Amino acid sequence: MSDARQLYPMSCPIRTLVTTRTEQNQSQTEAWAAVHDIIHGELSMATADIPVRRGAAFWQSRFKAHTYRHSSAEQFMTPQTAQTQIIAGAAAKPVMCPNA
Repeated sequence: MSDARQLYPMSCPIRTLVTTRTEQNQSQTEAWAAVHDIIHGELSMATADIPVRRGAAFWQSRFKAHTYRHSSAEQFMTPQTAQTQIIAGAAAKPVMCPNA
């Protein structure tokens, strides 16, 4: 995880950083965000009881959509083009994808 690269530089703080990494990886995720100067408020991570399967874009998208739908956020951005429509449809809110 420490070798995960940042796709886009951040120019403003993120209200909620959503990841499908599990809570067991919180310290590594926080360290990664700090190294890449990603300022965020809440960190929303998958728990062990959420059926998120590693490498399964559909389940990752559903977790992200659920988090987004139940938040007060009006925007969500993801670099994963394949997840954009799944998140937008399940959250019933707009999703931006700079790769699209």
